[in-house]
Amino acid sequence: MWNIEKKNRRVNYPANENTECGNGMDNRADKNNLDPDKAHIYNLIIVDESGSMGGLEKVTIDGINETISTIKKAQEDFGDKQQQFLTLVTFDERQGVPPIRTHLDAVPIDAVHGF
Repeated sequence: MWNIEKKNRRVNYPANENTECGNGMDNRADKNNLDPDKAHIYNLIIVDESGSMGGLEKVTIDGINETISTIKKAQEDFGDKQQQFLTLVTFDERQGVPPIRTHLDAVPIDAVHGF
């Protein structure tokens, strides 16, 4: 298994015991900071962390980073009309590992760092 969440641990959101995030934090967008005059765009990335993905870590992380860059560019280009958020979920069916883990949950794209 590879650690998809390493740089995003720095996102500073208050802990919430009701949310199962891979980094133990509630990374959801603060509902009070949603601009009612903008479209809210929620992006979802789902990553396979199973053994069958062994050897593809670099290309997978590069693809995730490219997707994040594209979302950030859309935020820059259309920030006056929309707010971009990112959810990152991984899945793995190994013994002893939760099968589905949420690492980021509707985090404002500006708070997401590359992996």
